[in-house]
Amino acid sequence: MRLENDLRGALERHEFILNFQPIISLKTNKIAGFESLVRWQHPERGIISPEIFIPIAEETGVILLLGKWILIESCRQLKLWIDRIPEPLFVSVNVSGKQFMEQNFVSIVKNALEETGLPGHCLKLEMTESVLIGNVEELAIMLRQIREMGIRIAIDDFGPFFCPADVRQGQKEHYRNHCFYGASAEYGNRCRRRGNQQSFSLSERLWL
Repeated sequence: MRLENDLRGALERHEFILNFQPIISLKTNKIAGFESLVRWQHPERGIISPEIFIPIAEETGVILLLGKWILIESCRQLKLWIDRIPEPLFVSVNVSGKQFMEQNFVSIVKNALEETGLPGHCLKLEMTESVLIGNVEELAIMLRQIREMGIRIAIDDFGPFFCPADVRQGQKEHYRNHCFYGASAEYGNRCRRRGNQQSFSLSERLWL
């Protein structure tokens, strides 16, 4: 209960920080982009893993404001980098099922790009397979609107390992480096190739 109460005001107290994990191109062996990872810098308990506070955030609804902040700040940071270093970089942002099911989610994403000036093709949204549970037709419309902005979409968390949809479908152009910029090595090498025929079928229906 104490952690839940602390979490409710953590965003206003600026206790969340973003770390960026490099994504390396297998073709060029250079940094192609970054994955944005949130950490909670608790004033008494120190750094708290998202594995602990994200489930609480989803249960309490804090994830909606937190997710919006993560999206905007991730876009803002990448825009600063590409303005200084004119490279074709992208940032990958994790999106929870509750965020995606917001009626104005597409508008939130669009506003984040407009506010920060980041081109749509520089953003990738990663969502868990739980997002796919629901009305496939409605999901398809939302995903199509997102893709029309040039944004890439990846389905994360299929099975016990993490593996984005574009990797599963054979476009194995990137892998995550073990060395993070300010992140922990525990998140390195997350992506494992794992076949899932049912997932392919659903992904095709959703234009992923």
